[in-house]
Amino acid sequence: MIYLCLFVGITLSLFIYVSGSKNKMGFRNFTTYLSKNYVVSGSVKSDNQRNKDFLYWFTGFTDAEGNFLVTIDRKYIKLRFKISLHIDDIKVLYTIKSNLGFGRVVEESNRNSCSFIVEDSLNINKLCDIFLHYPLHTSKKLDFISFYEVSLIRATNKVLSDVDMQKIVSIKNSMRACALKEKYSHIVLRNLKL
Repeated sequence: MIYLCLFVGITLSLFIYVSGSKNKMGFRNFTTYLSKNYVVSGSVKSDNQRNKDFLYWFTGFTDAEGNFLVTIDRKYIKLRFKISLHIDDIKVLYTIKSNLGFGRVVEESNRNSCSFIVEDSLNINKLCDIFLHYPLHTSKKLDFISFYEVSLIRATNKVLSDVDMQKIVSIKNSMRACALKEKYSHIVLRNLKL
């Protein structure tokens, strides 16, 4: 995998995979130390441009690794955004947290994984705003749209009515249906006569 971004104090690592295995000769590791303005290919970029670059990178990274989750427990609706990576890549998640200014990083050492999680309402709204201005481009966009619809229903109604709950359940089920269709699209179903 390639994780590339040019931000303050980030160790950039380039792993080259050949036929599914890491080519040890292709490993490159270097660190950038950047000030308020930094130079890329001879041009100076400001903090505002660096932030835009990060948000575009973050959107692309979310397309690859992010998940939008809706959980329903009786009348309680929980929204969660999650990026899960191998524990070796935890610095990437701390970089995301640092640049966004919200979320939390959780280590699951027994599973050799780590996650960046956003689940409180205020920060879910900030996250949705990011993806509205820097749109996703893969099938994750459909999950985001559903996730955003649920966040709007939840935000506009302090107490959810039965109609609101039915809408949310329908939206949640459509998210899962799309994922299942994609996951099992290679299976051909035949009519079986009993």
